[in-house]
Amino acid sequence: MVQTHMNIERLQGTDGIRGRVQKQSECSVGNPVSAFVELNVLTDAFFELYSYCYCQELLEAGFAELGDTVVIGWDPRDREGVFNRAAIHGIRKSGLNVVNVGILPTPAIALYTLYTDATCGFVLTASHNPSDQNGIKIFLGNFGLKLFPSDDQHFTMRILKTDYHDLLRLPLNGSIDDHHVQASNLFVQFSLNTINSWLHPDIFHQSVLVIDAANGAYSDIIKRVFEQISALCVIYTNCDLGNSINKNSGVADLEGIVRISSQMVTSSGIFFNYDTLQQLFKEGRARKNDLKKGYLFCSAIVFDGDGDRFFRLDYDPFCDDVIVISGDKLAYFQGQYLINTFDWGSSEPKFINTVESDLEASLAAQKLGFKAFQSAVGDKWILWQAVLEDWKVRCDAYRTQFQFQGFIEKLDAFEKMLAQMQQNSTFHALVATQSFCDIEQYVLNHFGEHSLHTVYQNNVPIGRSRFAIGCEESGHVISLGILQKQNMSKPVYIGNGLKSALNTFAAIDSLRPEDMQEYYRWLHKPFLDGYQNSSPIYYVNKQLLEPNCEFRMGLQSYLLDFLKSEWSGIKVQEVFRSEEPQMLYFLIKEHNEPIASIFVRNSGTEDKMSLYFRSGIAIKNKMTQLHDFIYQYLLPRVKDKNNLFAQIELSILKQINSSPLPDNQIVIKKEFISFKDRVIKEMSIKQNLIFLQNDKWNLTELGQLLLNYSERSEKKLLSK
Repeated sequence: MVQTHMNIERLQGTDGIRGRVQKQSECSVGNPVSAFVELNVLTDAFFELYSYCYCQELLEAGFAELGDTVVIGWDPRDREGVFNRAAIHGIRKSGLNVVNVGILPTPAIALYTLYTDATCGFVLTASHNPSDQNGIKIFLGNFGLKLFPSDDQHFTMRILKTDYHDLLRLPLNGSIDDHHVQASNLFVQFSLNTINSWLHPDIFHQSVLVIDAANGAYSDIIKRVFEQISALCVIYTNCDLGNSINKNSGVADLEGIVRISSQMVTSSGIFFNYDTLQQLFKEGRARKNDLKKGYLFCSAIVFDGDGDRFFRLDYDPFCDDVIVISGDKLAYFQGQYLINTFDWGSSEPKFINTVESDLEASLAAQKLGFKAFQSAVGDKWILWQAVLEDWKVRCDAYRTQFQFQGFIEKLDAFEKMLAQMQQNSTFHALVATQSFCDIEQYVLNHFGEHSLHTVYQNNVPIGRSRFAIGCEESGHVISLGILQKQNMSKPVYIGNGLKSALNTFAAIDSLRPEDMQEYYRWLHKPFLDGYQNSSPIYYVNKQLLEPNCEFRMGLQSYLLDFLKSEWSGIKVQEVFRSEEPQMLYFLIKEHNEPIASIFVRNSGTEDKMSLYFRSGIAIKNKMTQLHDFIYQYLLPRVKDKNNLFAQIELSILKQINSSPLPDNQIVIKKEFISFKDRVIKEMSIKQNLIFLQNDKWNLTELGQLLLNYSERSEKKLLSK
């Protein structure tokens, strides 16, 4: 038992667990939990402990029995397989059997978990994070839900109470089978099924496509998919499993950017080494006249490392730049297609995005005919809403079809439990899934398999479910998919970058204006953009946002006082979201109507904290002014001086402050040299602390502010 960490409530972030990786044999801390908590390092021992403990969770809850199946797969970042093998050992030591699907995108692994009726699926990935990191996502069987904070807390307690040295002595009781070919084939078939992808034969016949797999899990399988799609020209970039995942590739570097100018891809630009953009500009310029006439289209499909996210890029021949289409707009295009194509009857279909989304996106969706609302950050919350609506439709059908008192009481108890979860914001993915599985097992036992299939067939297809589409601005888009198995069609909801890509192209192709100048304006602004500014701060002390923390309370007071003093006639309302208690969220109201939101939240997947501003475009100037003041206040105060990367960052700032330096003259300790590119990228592209001029790095005003604050803090410490 790890007594020193028993006060920890939850080890997980927004989506499972992530962190830098190191072999346990090379780690300075002997206990795997201590290594993660104290050093933010995931070891192979932690992977084994984590997978073993979650399998024990399922066995203890009765959701699994000894000998049941668990699916596991990964992205290509663990080249030696050290962490992959460790996770497999944990599953086998629990007594569950392993179905290993190897390197596949996250949606393919989740899909195969549902197809095989596995107890759960493990995906070993750190998604869009750098290659020195890894992590674990978990999908529950039956409906593919991810774990909620309440599930994580219970799971964390089991991890903390389990002695890793006892685990080492356990035998590998479970079996292991390789299903890579079967899982790959299933995913290709699912992706090309026109129920899921909305494809028609000529959709890409005028397209020059650049496809960027971020050197990740799509690197091989994406070629198999596009071998069966007729496109004018397909150029693959960053599809090399031997290169660093997400480096100068993928969606992560494009977040928050809506247009990429030609200057940004020159030798002094931030995207000079981004091959996808170089290819897009090259191909677009070579075909500029045909593009202007609408004979051709030059676009890119960009994924993240594990393949559950996607951005679309388009070369604009009239402006000689690239349009970036991210989550909200992807969902809007797809949503408009869904509204136009399917008869939704009396149901009011739902369009769901998160608090990070553009406020105007929800208003635009409402104008299309959706019922729009926002969830907490994380695609698991969108996934929950999708599955919840699916369950509600089925329960309504069961009530109509089976009028038996005992069964009706079961349905009543289930719906009451869901209402209590909603009311108390204490969601339990495992409990909810188990409860609905009991209902379906009752139907199967008492009314037969045909009755169960009839409900699936008649009540779940598009146009009958009340969930239509959900998205995160970061590129997750979830819509209904149909998984065909034998004579049964099963609804599935998975964040799937490829499905989103194909559906976006289908939607845009069917909706686009004929005038080409109007087409590119529409691509860039399908609805009136609101004001949104998301400013990250890396290498932070995340504990500062814990409820009742002294810093958080001081920040609350500062923000309230500052907003009221700088903006007369408004009401500032603090909103506590129990799904994410660390988030500090303020709603700005004028004449009792919401006009803006300002919030600070920790990333659940990266070592960063961000300041978010959202409003309509009419008050952009006011919001920009307020943002700059608040960001400058926050930036230096939340940095964690004990963080290795914060120390590297400060060292670089000091070196550049003495004299602007080219990249090769910035000195990093030999043991940390592998982190240099990452830190410089996060300092320049993400935080705007440094900029490149004449091939030399210089400090920005923000960089100077951070350096000055750090030096003043050092002097105060020395004077004490």
